[in-house]
Amino acid sequence: MKIQNIILGILLYFIIEKFIPVDPVKVLPSLAKDKINNLKYHYVIDVRPAKHRNTGYHVYSMSIPLEEIDNITKKIKNKNRKILVISNSINMTKIAANKLSHLGYRNIEYLNSNWTSLI
Repeated sequence: MKIQNIILGILLYFIIEKFIPVDPVKVLPSLAKDKINNLKYHYVIDVRPAKHRNTGYHVYSMSIPLEEIDNITKKIKNKNRKILVISNSINMTKIAANKLSHLGYRNIEYLNSNWTSLI
């Protein structure tokens, strides 16, 4: 009986780990800047509309506008990669980070400020 409970517990852990979204973490600009400089993020994702990106962007960021965020699985296949979400709007970064979490991405942080605070 005990071995069956242990096996069941392990199976439940892996099921929960795989399918339950992980809450994204809000990060201050100073910490995010430090992590970017020390290559702690695999991806910095700018979720602004493309027309806004033409006015300037963070040099290490890739553009995936919020309205296209559901297509991210084509670009980032490994859902355990560390991702920072940036934008002009804290609201937009939080929405995008939550969408990524619901898509199964596990290591999401979002900037608690405008992306220009990273420069």
